[in-house]
Amino acid sequence: MSLTIVDLQRLQELRRQCSVLNDAFASRDHTIDSYADDIGSPRLTNTIRNFESHWNDGHSKIRNHLDAMLARLDTAIAAYRDCETALIEQVRASR
Repeated sequence: MSLTIVDLQRLQELRRQCSVLNDAFASRDHTIDSYADDIGSPRLTNTIRNFESHWNDGHSKIRNHLDAMLARLDTAIAAYRDCETALIEQVRASR
């Protein structure tokens, strides 16, 4: 029988990093709009927006994958936490 050790803190950190990444993907539309005045040329701004709109499919797929990964990480973290709690309770009860 092999022993599997799960570092719950690292799992939680991975979840946090994926969440930050997902938030960054979600807010990118607002980033383009916030630079419209700095770009200066309405034609260039529209070209960038046009590029971005055609790139949405890829972003949507990435966000869908990140959402699924976040859900799986949440499930795994909860399961390992529950298992750890149950083991601690069993050890305390056996004393």
